Amino acid sequence: MWQSDLLQTTGGGAHEALPARLLGARCPVVFAYNGGIGDRLCNLPALRALTAIFQGRLGLIGHHGDRALYYRDLELSAAWEIDFDLIATGWTFDAAALARKLRDCDLLLSVNPWHTDSVSALLAYLPSIDTVGFFPEFRHSLPCDYVGHAMDMAFAVPAALTPQVRLADFSEPPALAATARRIAHAFRQQHVRTPRLLFVHTDTKAEKSWLRERFGNAVEGFLSTHPQFTAVVVDPRGEGAWPTRYPDRVVALHLPLDACFAVLSEADLFLGIDSCHLHAADLFRIPSVGLFGPTTARRWGVKFAPHWHFQGNGSTDMIQAGEVCDALARLVAPGG
Repeated sequence: MWQSDLLQTTGGGAHEALPARLLGARCPVVFAYNGGIGDRLCNLPALRALTAIFQGRLGLIGHHGDRALYYRDLELSAAWEIDFDLIATGWTFDAAALARKLRDCDLLLSVNPWHTDSVSALLAYLPSIDTVGFFPEFRHSLPCDYVGHAMDMAFAVPAALTPQVRLADFSEPPALAATARRIAHAFRQQHVRTPRLLFVHTDTKAEKSWLRERFGNAVEGFLSTHPQFTAVVVDPRGEGAWPTRYPDRVVALHLPLDACFAVLSEADLFLGIDSCHLHAADLFRIPSVGLFGPTTARRWGVKFAPHWHFQGNGSTDMIQAGEVCDALARLVAPGG
């Protein structure tokens, strides 16, 4: 059930190179929208690599607020933030309106692992330009890898343009606004009295969740032997459901997302389900314990930070609190 794979993988493996002429695009644009917050974080290394490759010429298609919240440090020439509607196979959008915004685009890159009629329509509106994506409708089609890590799949696009780029070289944490850091600092001063911090994230879709009682038992067990830690818990649906012997060392966190990331950036340890905070903890290099049920650690797990993964068989029900508590303790032990 458990797995400790502490060796860091770099990603950006061998991919068939794209034509060198694509690097000369004057107005390249990358389409990057996967829906989830964690998906945006998994796209960060690929987008950073593309901005380095195109040196200030790259435009971005995303959702409203993406640039300010997730991609504030990217050197972009432009950003188009549009509306999306979810359907079974991905997302739909107004392809005609988007195509009008892209009239100067001479290279369209997509890191999206989905394809709908809206994407086909957008490509039809741009018949004369080079396009790169994971589906045969693109002029340059890259293989879809739904088994490997999501970061590697997105990074296949810059790696095909410039094969020598390495994912690890572009895996810095998300940039945080000064306001978010001030809020996080104030929160810690007010609520945390210990020198070390365990960040716990329980909130997710029902099918990916772990029993709240087991979260409580794992956290309480860890705190009982690690008095230097306070647990900060993101659990908006579990208000009042965390009875504990350590009420002064289990603190609920109800802050804006960027401020939560700022609190996480200063944590010493992370525990959580497959979620956006797990990916953020990974990019911040926070030692982490990740819990997986219907999704796989191979695709959505921690990639860079020291970690333990617990992989259930379709659900998290078989994962026990005691073994999770032990994994947390191992990560903070000397040499752990």
